[in-house]
Amino acid sequence: MRKSITICLLLLPATLIQLWIMFTGIFSSIEQSLGYIPTAGLTEISRDYYRELLADPTFWRSLLFSLYTALFSSGLSVGLGLGLAGLMAANFPARFSAQQWFKLPIIVPHLVAVFLIMVTLGNAGLVDRLLHFAWGPGVRLPNLTMDPWGLGIILTYIWKSAPY
Repeated sequence: MRKSITICLLLLPATLIQLWIMFTGIFSSIEQSLGYIPTAGLTEISRDYYRELLADPTFWRSLLFSLYTALFSSGLSVGLGLGLAGLMAANFPARFSAQQWFKLPIIVPHLVAVFLIMVTLGNAGLVDRLLHFAWGPGVRLPNLTMDPWGLGIILTYIWKSAPY
């Protein structure tokens, strides 16, 4: 009991500093979002910025797009991850190699994953060039990286999230 109290007391200063930094940032963000920025000469709190944002149809489209890509890719990642977990539990000759390949997305940062998707699946990307080389100039890969359905985003999220 005494040892756990000692550990808590030793962690308390660092925890308080981290909480102070976090809540100061949150409070400052809320304050600025309400239009209170004394250094810029704005000293009046207003909800007009939120009214303007909530009245903008572009905001609602982008919010729905974000929710769609996040929920759809999360669902597919969970399904794929469960399938991969079942596969990794099975005993087959190339199991160790497969496990190493499935660990790759874990160590790759998200920004690098986005770049890889752009380079491989984008227009004039690696897959597009291979299709052009194999079947001629008339064969093109559909636009997967800048499409209105967010397929490139979803593919990136699935690739990054499935191993978890």
